[in-house]
Amino acid sequence: MGRLQQLEVENFKSYAGHQVIGPFSSFQAVIGPNGAGKSNLMDAISFVLGVKSRHLRSTKLGDLVFRADGTAVARRRAYVKLVYQVDEGEVEGIKAGADIVFMRTIAATGVGSYRINSKEVTWETYDAQLREIGVLTNARNFLVFQGDVESVASKSPKELTTLIEQISGSEDHRAQYEECQKLKDAAEENTIFSFQKKKGYAVEKKQVKEQKEEAERFNAKVTQLADTKCEFFLWQLFHIHKSINVHQVEIGEMQSDLEEMKSAEADADSNLKTAKKEHAKRNRTCGDIEKATAKQRVELGKLEPERVKQGAEIKNLEKKMKDDTRSAGRVEKDKQEQAERIEGIEEDVQKLQAAEASQEKAAREARDNSGFQLDEAKAEEYETLKERARTETAADKSTLETLQRQHKADEQALVQLESELTGFQQQLNRGEEVLQELNARMESMAEATEKTRRDYAEADDELTKLQSKATQDASQRKTLEGQLDEVQKQLRDARDDRRQTKNEEKMSECLATLKRLFPGVQGRLVELCKPVQRRYNKAVAVAAGRHMDAIVVDTQSTGYECIQYMREHRIGVASFIPLNGIKTKEVNERLRSLGDNCKLCVDVIQCAPEIKPAVMYAVDNTVVCETLDAARDLCFNRREQVKAVTIEGAVISKSGTMTGGNTAKDSDRASRWDEQAHQELKARRETLMAALEELGRPARQHTAEGELQTKMTNLRNKENYTLKDLEVTKQKIAGHQKQEKQLAKEIARVAKEKARLEPTAEDRLSQISELQRSIADAEEAIFRGFGESVGVTNLLEFEEGQLKATKEASETRRKLREHRAKLEAQLQYERTRDFTSPLNKIKKRMAQTEARLGKVQEKQQALADREATLKAELEQSEAALADAKAALGESDAEIKQIQSERSEAVKQRGAVSRRITAEETSVEQLRSKLQSVVQKAKVEEVDLPMIAGTDDEEQSSESKAEEPEPGAPG
Repeated sequence: MGRLQQLEVENFKSYAGHQVIGPFSSFQAVIGPNGAGKSNLMDAISFVLGVKSRHLRSTKLGDLVFRADGTAVARRRAYVKLVYQVDEGEVEGIKAGADIVFMRTIAATGVGSYRINSKEVTWETYDAQLREIGVLTNARNFLVFQGDVESVASKSPKELTTLIEQISGSEDHRAQYEECQKLKDAAEENTIFSFQKKKGYAVEKKQVKEQKEEAERFNAKVTQLADTKCEFFLWQLFHIHKSINVHQVEIGEMQSDLEEMKSAEADADSNLKTAKKEHAKRNRTCGDIEKATAKQRVELGKLEPERVKQGAEIKNLEKKMKDDTRSAGRVEKDKQEQAERIEGIEEDVQKLQAAEASQEKAAREARDNSGFQLDEAKAEEYETLKERARTETAADKSTLETLQRQHKADEQALVQLESELTGFQQQLNRGEEVLQELNARMESMAEATEKTRRDYAEADDELTKLQSKATQDASQRKTLEGQLDEVQKQLRDARDDRRQTKNEEKMSECLATLKRLFPGVQGRLVELCKPVQRRYNKAVAVAAGRHMDAIVVDTQSTGYECIQYMREHRIGVASFIPLNGIKTKEVNERLRSLGDNCKLCVDVIQCAPEIKPAVMYAVDNTVVCETLDAARDLCFNRREQVKAVTIEGAVISKSGTMTGGNTAKDSDRASRWDEQAHQELKARRETLMAALEELGRPARQHTAEGELQTKMTNLRNKENYTLKDLEVTKQKIAGHQKQEKQLAKEIARVAKEKARLEPTAEDRLSQISELQRSIADAEEAIFRGFGESVGVTNLLEFEEGQLKATKEASETRRKLREHRAKLEAQLQYERTRDFTSPLNKIKKRMAQTEARLGKVQEKQQALADREATLKAELEQSEAALADAKAALGESDAEIKQIQSERSEAVKQRGAVSRRITAEETSVEQLRSKLQSVVQKAKVEEVDLPMIAGTDDEEQSSESKAEEPEPGAPG
């Protein structure tokens, strides 16, 4: 493929003057801002490649010329020249690398022209040259214009095909292609006609040849057929005689076995009767034991409330004993601690008294050992001054002594209050511990009460459900018993003792086997349809005739398989109606308007839609008439060519012959539907008896209700005892809370009194200090001159020096007295606390509780002994009941075993009876078949070799033989 080499533009659109663009490479991108001329460059390439001006955003060629001022086109020419470099083999006669110059010009007059390599050419030549390099102007395949992608995407398949043909150039050869196609079709038609003609001649020739050969074979086969038929009939007669002899021998053997089986069945009946009597006796014994056991359970349940009551009382008494023991232990511990404290305080008091005596002795010795002595005058003066000091400070000292006494009293009162506060606090702590225990006990009892209530509610719901179920079961049982009575009555009315014949039993078993082996077997027609009313039974049976016993199958192949199976097992004879192989006539709608006394037989029969064709095949357009007169009127007066059957079973055929009365087979077929209803009633009876058995016995439900009621009574008693205990506990908690409040008040009172005394004591202590300083100042002023005269700078120092030991001893004695006073006050308080009386009360209460507990435990033991006795008796009763039930189960098993043995014997007898019946039926069928073979040989004119006298015997037996059942033999 070549490429664009260079582009020259002059006065084209936005390109003023002569412009050269290029050279271009194999891949070129044109970029620039808006208005730079990118689109005009693409328009120039499109213009020189032949695109019309309307596709270049203009309406005429003059619009493509450059405008000098943007408003008017100057009188100038414009052109675009494209230099195309040819690739190898692209253009015939031009070497690779050569250039082809395409030029398109717009004259000043607005007329365009085309040039190739500077030579002016026509548009056709110009377009042909462009096509040679692969540029299709009409298809515009050289450039993707704006909107081309959307246009191509929106084209229909036909438009796309046209576009592809334009691009590929195949559109130019359309006329030639269509002409060749017509010639090809004509040639094919001539060829086919000649071939068919030749083929027809060959077929005719082959048919003539085959007809000739077939005629020759037919003549040979006719002779062979006559010999083969004779041999075949002789072979059949031989094997039929042989089979009859074999069956007769087997019948004799099986009749002997049948007699033995009847004897075994009679023995089984006798054993079953004896076993049922024993079972009834054991059942009564089991019922008596169940009643006694239920009575013992009720009596045992009555002991439960008393046992719960005594258990709760014992638990409460034991709790009281435990609480009293704990309280007595605490009181004894407090008493022991009190004795220890009193003993310790007394020892401390004695020690303080000894210390005071020792201090007095030391003071006296200190005064005696003092080395400073005054003369008599000075001593008198000192005494005078002391007297003066005592006189002047007497009032202060009196006040000081009063304050000191009051302070001592306050200190003793504070000690007493502190001791009381400690005692109250200890009582409060012990009360809180007891209160916590009572609260925990109350929570546990509340939880027990709630659990008891939940259990009671659950038991109540269960009892309600059980009673509701019992009511529903009773109602349902009553309904089921009523329905069972009605079914039993219907069965009695229908003569429940009816039995199927041997042939019917055999055919029923055969049909069940066929249904099991071949899914396409639907059943006998008599079982698949039913008259809409019982009064039509006989009419429908007569109308359907032998077809009523026919077996309906889905396909002919299923019928053949069933016949083969019956033949192999020598079961008997049956007719089959294949649903896909029968041909039925359309119902004559005119016969539906014959009147109220005449109805189409097919309209008085109910059946499934898929069985309808078989019913139509059996009864065709037979009409059922109410009376024989109505049938005569229909067939003779109205001259309707139909088969008419009356409700009583009379028949008027299409030919006009009349048949009256009923055969045994017709009556049997008519009673089949009653037999079906009878079987349905028996199945209904079994269902009702099974439903009654599932409901269970009412006595069991009453026992369960009694157990639930006993349980609910026990739960209610337990709840009452728990509530009483809970009420007592609440009263105890209230008493302790009241005691705590009282102790709190006492503690508050003592604390308040202590808070009041402590500031007062501190004020008195400060007053004492002031008075002591005042007295000291006054004494110092009195003794100042005396001290200077005796050489003592400070009399206080003198007093301290001389009386230091005395003052120290006095101070020590004061402190010892104060401490002793506190101890004596505490000792007095401890001696006033009485622990003996509460301890005696607790011990007395414990003795009473213990005595009461012993009595209750004795009652509980007696109750436990009674309960153990009842449980032992109940266990014995339950063991006896279990033994009785086991014996009853053994009796049931024995009865079931005997019934199973009897059923097996009946089954074997029935099987042998069926086999005998099958053998007898087979013999009858073989005899019938023997006559049929002889008759068929006569009809087919086959000469059988006869022994002398045999022909007369065969004719005699033929006249006596019954007509065999129509249908396909099995």
